[in-house]
Amino acid sequence: MVRKLLLSLLILCFNFNLALAGQIIFLRGGGGGGGYLLQDEFEAADGTNITAHGWTAIGTDPGDYIEIDTAQKNGGSSSVLIDGNANATEYIVYKSFTQQTSGKFTVSVYFRTTDVTTVNQIPIFIIHASNDDNNANRVAAFYQETNDLSTIGATLANDVFAINTWYHLEVEFNMDTNKYDVWLNSTEYNNSGNYWAFEQNVDPAYIYLQKRPVSLWDGWVDDLYIYSGARIP
Repeated sequence: MVRKLLLSLLILCFNFNLALAGQIIFLRGGGGGGGYLLQDEFEAADGTNITAHGWTAIGTDPGDYIEIDTAQKNGGSSSVLIDGNANATEYIVYKSFTQQTSGKFTVSVYFRTTDVTTVNQIPIFIIHASNDDNNANRVAAFYQETNDLSTIGATLANDVFAINTWYHLEVEFNMDTNKYDVWLNSTEYNNSGNYWAFEQNVDPAYIYLQKRPVSLWDGWVDDLYIYSGARIP
């Protein structure tokens, strides 16, 4: 009887593993199909400098102005705080990921703001084809602009943000059509809108987090995933 029970459990585990083959299991915030290109859940001790967490600074080290914070988190025990009120210096950090040459990939990220009235254009994230902060190499950017969601030269959604609330932004890029789809908290905006074309043979690409000097914005980012394939709700 015991032997039969153990055999049944082994068969069940084997079938379960087959069902998961080739799938991504997201610990928090969604799922994807083809494999991670980048993932960061910003889990570290409170006050950890973001550059000590695997991000690279462009120019001046961000110090305490982009750091791990345990006071707010979407999941887990911490997130990354972008402290815009501290001073008027711009700080930029980036991580690289392997760029696809065809098909789709998806960026999934959570963020939270303390201001929806006085802020200017705040980057939630920016994708570059280089690590030099040259705007000519900027591929795509998504911003909080007061309480609107915007992108390069266009507003995607009006009056969608409130303070002290976590939002889930998902952007599905299609490398074959040079277009993207956007979801905020599972509501779709800007279906198949244009975006700046990726250079197909550039590897790697870069995702930026940024504290802008004119923005005076306190906010948090958490659970960042870039994965190959179409968005999976």
